[in-house]
Amino acid sequence: MKIPMNTRERFARMKEFIVRAEIPLPAAIFALAFVFGAGATYFISPPGHFPVGSIVEIPKGQTLRETALLLGELGVVRSPAFFETISRISSSRGKILEGEYLFSEKASVWMVAVRLGRGDYGIPREKVSFPEGLTVYEIAEILEKELTNFDADRFVLIAGGYEGYLFPDTYVFSPRARPEEVLEKMLGNFDEKFSPLEGELALSGRSKNEIVAMASIIEKEARDPEVRRMISGILWRRIEEGVPLQVDAAFNYVNGKNTYQLSYGDLKIDSPYNTYRYRGLPPTAIANPSLDSIEAALRPTESPYFYYLSDRDGNTYYAKDFEGHKANKREYMN
Repeated sequence: MKIPMNTRERFARMKEFIVRAEIPLPAAIFALAFVFGAGATYFISPPGHFPVGSIVEIPKGQTLRETALLLGELGVVRSPAFFETISRISSSRGKILEGEYLFSEKASVWMVAVRLGRGDYGIPREKVSFPEGLTVYEIAEILEKELTNFDADRFVLIAGGYEGYLFPDTYVFSPRARPEEVLEKMLGNFDEKFSPLEGELALSGRSKNEIVAMASIIEKEARDPEVRRMISGILWRRIEEGVPLQVDAAFNYVNGKNTYQLSYGDLKIDSPYNTYRYRGLPPTAIANPSLDSIEAALRPTESPYFYYLSDRDGNTYYAKDFEGHKANKREYMN
């Protein structure tokens, strides 16, 4: 059985033949170019066992050399070294974007390099929207519904400590996105949105966790921007004076109940999220707030009020003292 020669061996034998046969220089150049071109064409063309219809995953942080070797092992390219060279001289300049790639048909090494450099995954991306004020559990439920075989339990496990920092927005994910990828993208979005507010945060004298926790309460308590800032001023004042916040929204995080479902027994629940029983902010955010609620937490409106309540239509009423608050309850909560 004959072992096929590689391009270098062919080139060397052709050169030796030309010298011995004393072939004229122009003809020799043509012959050498033909051999080299044939070899290049061979390496540019896709392997016979190209993984058509399969998902090829390029891990995050992988180098060009590591990617080339992986593609060689998977049968995507004939020569890792040749792919590396093509990638460097293509429009991608050796850049590789991690992720999952679907090759629905065979592709030349040049096309593979271009696609990996552009992030042309070949997989329809899924748009997933998260409204303001969702908890980690509610976000996990949406992801489980929208993405293929999404591990919601894994997401809750790794994202549970980031309640409040999963920025509500519309995202584009691979249908097979992993919990780690989703979490990284949502946290990165939060950092990007919060970055312009870092200066205000430093001047506020409060920590980012405090601002986010307050914003999550404000998110649940009101929708109107002006009302949010009024409530922010009232709640920060209550904290400064050592008075319990007494916000009903926090109970939704404990037992899923809203203002109109709470009983006197619920108000006695021994939980650090029970803002009737424990002073100050809850230990974590109770939801993932919008940018407007975060800004309201940073920019409270000063007022003479110490109490507020909202009716079933979303209207908010304020009172300076407890007697006024009770009067508002009698008039607007029945």
